[in-house]
Amino acid sequence: QAFVTLNDPVYVEAAQALARRIYQAGGDDTAQRLRYAIELCLVRPPTEGQITALTELWNSEQAHYEQHPDDAVAIATDPLGALPDGMPPADLAAWTVVANVLLNLDAVLSKN
Repeated sequence: QAFVTLNDPVYVEAAQALARRIYQAGGDDTAQRLRYAIELCLVRPPTEGQITALTELWNSEQAHYEQHPDDAVAIATDPLGALPDGMPPADLAAWTVVANVLLNLDAVLSKN
């Protein structure tokens, strides 16, 4: 199941859309956006462990995509479409990865 939800085009598109929402409405910096994203997905405040882990993930992904701009554009736009004006590709690519992780949490996938 995890491979389907991590790689299926529908889930990737959902992660891209969530990433754009996080970037636009989540605040002015990474910490604010992470808190917004977690609260949006889990409907509760984040734990410090979640913030720490997702900050490390975002930082490593953002650094990777800064070095690989073509890959950043690909992960941030395919299949959803072109980047909105003013959204840096590396940042949006990193948010897409974080959003994909959030959408694959057990608390998001299960109905209990």
